[in-house]
Amino acid sequence: MLPLLLTLWFVPTQPLVDGAHLRYVARREGIPEDLFQSVAWVESQNALRVGAAHACRSRPQWRYCAWGRFQLKLVTADRYCGLRFENLRRYGSNVDCAAVVLRALYDETGSWYLAVLHYYNPSEGRDAQAYANAVCTAAGVAP
Repeated sequence: MLPLLLTLWFVPTQPLVDGAHLRYVARREGIPEDLFQSVAWVESQNALRVGAAHACRSRPQWRYCAWGRFQLKLVTADRYCGLRFENLRRYGSNVDCAAVVLRALYDETGSWYLAVLHYYNPSEGRDAQAYANAVCTAAGVAP
């Protein structure tokens, strides 16, 4: 009983608002809602305010660092959405661009599993497969 109470005590309320926004953006872009939320969860462990890794704090590295709720790289955000650094860190811009990227990857591959795999980085091999398996399993999407 105590672990359940502790779990309920520490459940934050703000992700419920975040969840509604994620579902709205997913529906708008034609992405399975659970899949989009799973990507957000895996990318940032449900933290609403996510920056980049400490190694990415220097300006020359910014272009290759992952930022925001969906941990988008600036090169990806620029390619798919035309986002610049100052917009990439904004919650709404980050979420909207992630949806555009994920939908574009689905349109290219014809598979949500492959879209998630490519979202992570297909050149990562086993890590990318583990990532795609975790996201798709949590969302109930078959590989």
